[in-house]
Amino acid sequence: MILISRIIPVLIIFFITSCSGNPEITTDELLSHIKYLSSDSLKGRQTGMAGDSLAAEYIKEELASYGFVPLTGDGLQRFKVATRVMTGPGSSLSADGKSFVAEEDFTPMGFSSNSSLEAEVIFAGYGFNINNDSLKWNDYENINPAGKWVMILRGDPEPDNTLS
Repeated sequence: MILISRIIPVLIIFFITSCSGNPEITTDELLSHIKYLSSDSLKGRQTGMAGDSLAAEYIKEELASYGFVPLTGDGLQRFKVATRVMTGPGSSLSADGKSFVAEEDFTPMGFSSNSSLEAEVIFAGYGFNINNDSLKWNDYENINPAGKWVMILRGDPEPDNTLS
């Protein structure tokens, strides 16, 4: 994720400068844009936060300085983003005759629906089915999930591993 957040501003600035009719861009110019867009003053540019808006305004102004004109309005697209999902009073889970408490024993996901289903529950580790050159991992290898609830662990088996 960090790599993508560093590459996107570079690509935007490269696009801006290549479209400006000036094929010459200096390393200092690129570095200036990258330093601002990745600066602490933008506080990570998290969606819906002030830093996100500052970065958008900066990019909009840079595009305008190269002669780009918005197709509509001020050139910014506004939309609502759900930043949290709250558990409703009717959230419940029971398995094998035992009831569980929402937010204490389980966490409903934002895409959960209001419904009920009676089916066998099976455990599938982290729910991974990976067949990659260097990594092979299949939590479903010895189970048949068809028509059953599949309970999985959230996250990954190496939460402290920051290499990605």
